[in-house]
Amino acid sequence: MLAISFPLIAAHHAEAAQDVDPWGVPDRMLGPIPDGFYGAVGRVVTLSALLEDRLRALLQAVRHAPQTAHAKDAPGRFIPELRRQAAKLGPDWARLAGYLDDVDAALERRNVLVHNLWQSKDGHFYGHRLDRTPKRASATTTLDELHADIAELVRLIDGWQPWFALAGSIPWRQGDT
Repeated sequence: MLAISFPLIAAHHAEAAQDVDPWGVPDRMLGPIPDGFYGAVGRVVTLSALLEDRLRALLQAVRHAPQTAHAKDAPGRFIPELRRQAAKLGPDWARLAGYLDDVDAALERRNVLVHNLWQSKDGHFYGHRLDRTPKRASATTTLDELHADIAELVRLIDGWQPWFALAGSIPWRQGDT
């Protein structure tokens, strides 16, 4: 049997096998991106899911609806519906619009972080994707900006509580849901 050797190919595969992140993803796929970036994006994603859950609970409370009432609704529907409900509830609810504006911006930022393909260079992260137009969209961020995104999500989650408490003071009428 004749043995054929391809030293250049073997060397390339051996070198490529060594350039992987701690999770086994080859650098050739995503580039060398620090784990801090993925940790921050993961926190943004998880905190955003918690915020969406809080919006669902607020909408259920405002409408005196059972816990399963909005289980199948896309979270993108919660903000417009909460705006409609708040408009009917009087002056105590006027400031909800500003809170929902902040929530909407934070969730849009989450979408940018999640749906971009990211590369790292000089402490900055550069993302790109096709948007819904469909045109090429790009974004940049830093770890400091990601920390600010996380802090904003924490602020918004904490800021939900007074609205939920106010929803508990809405008089209930049969047929409200």
